[in-house]
Amino acid sequence: MESLPSCSCGGFVPARASACPHCGATVTGRVAKVAKAILGVAAGGSVAVTLMACYGPPPRSMEDTRPPIPPSSADVPRAAPDAAAPSTPVSR
Repeated sequence: MESLPSCSCGGFVPARASACPHCGATVTGRVAKVAKAILGVAAGGSVAVTLMACYGPPPRSMEDTRPPIPPSSADVPRAAPDAAAPSTPVSR
């Protein structure tokens, strides 16, 4: 058996009625409530995706469990070549 929806005035509304018989207030159906909930979830998801596109995803945990990466030869700064010294050997 289906339960009767209630109105804000406290009266019960028949299942197929579009308005409350006691106060005349319009009654939203179950389909309208479900559609409103789905629309709210979709709107919230689109806001979250837009914010992630602008600002990036939420931060990860501050604890990094990966081992540190050892430095490579590309990370070591090299000394600038001396301007007075020729870059190619001079043959005599």
